[in-house]
Parts: sequence; structure tokens; C-alpha cells
Amino acid sequence: MVIVGAGPSGLIAAKNADESGLSVALLERKTDISKIRRTDAGLLPSMSASYGQVVTFNRTTKILVFPVSGFSLKYEGTLYRIVEGD
Repeated sequence: MVIVGAGPSGLIAAKNADESGLSVALLERKTDISKIRRTDAGLLPSMSASYGQVVTFNRTTKILVFPVSGFSLKYEGTLYRIVEGD
């Protein structure tokens, strides 16, 4: 499996693919990904409008659940609650 981009989504995809036993190649044009500042915060709210799916996150089990597709994944990274108007 080839994943292009070492942003949050690419890193999670690569990690989960590896943990599932797949061979993974992660491609990133930057030489030091610790200096990349990206966010995918807009992805989860937009999924409701685009895919009819409301993604939930269980803080206790640290699992993101995509109910429509029947997909879930463990997420232990940084999490910030963003409230409209903040």
C-alpha cells in the first residue's frame, strides 16, 4: 500500500495499515515531518453534509467511529475540542 502525505490522515492511515499487517510505503516531500503543521479538523464536520455520516469519538476507548461505513479506528493523538465561536 502506498500512502502519499505524512499529515495527520496519512500517518494514521499508515499506522493502521501497518498494524493490520499490510506493507506500507509512506511518501512525503518534506524531509522533517515534525515541522509540518497541518490539521484535518474540517474533515469530520463536513462528512455529515458530504457523506451523510456523523463521526463520533469515544474519549474513554479513544476510538473514532464512522457508523455509515462501519469503520472505526483507535486514535491516541492530540485532540482539541473546537466550539463554534471560540
